[in-house]
Amino acid sequence: MKTILSVEALRLSDDMKKVRAEEAVLQEKGGGQLHTITFTLAVDEGAQKTALRSIVAVRAFAGKLLGCDNATEALTGDGKHPALGEGGGESELVLKDISSAQMELALDYIYTGSVAVDKDNCYPLLSTAQKMELPGLTALCSCFLKMPSECSVVSVRVSTCVRA
Repeated sequence: MKTILSVEALRLSDDMKKVRAEEAVLQEKGGGQLHTITFTLAVDEGAQKTALRSIVAVRAFAGKLLGCDNATEALTGDGKHPALGEGGGESELVLKDISSAQMELALDYIYTGSVAVDKDNCYPLLSTAQKMELPGLTALCSCFLKMPSECSVVSVRVSTCVRA
């Protein structure tokens, strides 16, 4: 049996190698600068969160942002993406139905591979994880829903959840 923690640790390690390669490509394209992506959150009156584009490209949206020039087009090339609202562009994604609080937790997860899940944030965080195509976070929230009595009242630690 593997714990979600061991699976996520391997994924994070592999992903960080990909992040370094993606950042090198982006720096070559853009004259050596670090590239960011801005998330505009439609439900929070256009509040914005910014992240390193290479990390988001590797860890979210099933890798669809890797090597792309226009983030919105990369996600909508085969039709409408369920997380996107109207607008966006080269380095901006307009996300519908994701709050600032949920986006902050999702970014914590994207950067670190861990996040605190509790009874108050589990369902909205699960929805965010599914929309942003974050399988590890989806598994973490699902684990909390299946075994809340084995998880801390305040947060769930990935290592408490076991997969067959």
